[in-house]
Amino acid sequence: MNESPTSSSKENFSKRDAKAGSKKIIVSVSVPSVAHPDMSHMRVARILAVQTVFSLKGGGLDYDKDFSWNAKAEKNERELAVKFIEMVILHLNEIDEILKSLETSWDSSRITPINESILRLAIAELFFGDTDKKVVINEAVEISKAFGEERDYKFINALLDKVSAHV
Repeated sequence: MNESPTSSSKENFSKRDAKAGSKKIIVSVSVPSVAHPDMSHMRVARILAVQTVFSLKGGGLDYDKDFSWNAKAEKNERELAVKFIEMVILHLNEIDEILKSLETSWDSSRITPINESILRLAIAELFFGDTDKKVVINEAVEISKAFGEERDYKFINALLDKVSAHV
């Protein structure tokens, strides 16, 4: 059964909540139509992670780790998505500090909630993951093309290029 998070079920974020998973919120997202048979498992996992991070914005940060609501996602895609999501949750404060440090170079009103979620995942991978930075930036750009406005991918690319110079 798909449920959307409600304000009454949301809690403030803490690392304890991220590790302990004290409340379960099931978010309603699925592998989008942009996922096709030729799409890599990593891309599908990143899409699931971005959608979940987007859905958890401002609320409790527990989710259905089995992605039981999503029959299309394969086991390895779900496992990778969990890895990505937990990386964002664990390092959310540091990621948001990095995002804030960029505000002098761009108008903060340009960042939409979906772009923020894409940037959070990409920054988590750049600073706390082991994927090559060119791959991380390319994946974020491609996801932005699928979910963002027409020219958002250029914005995402420019910001991540600037951030990656410090990795």
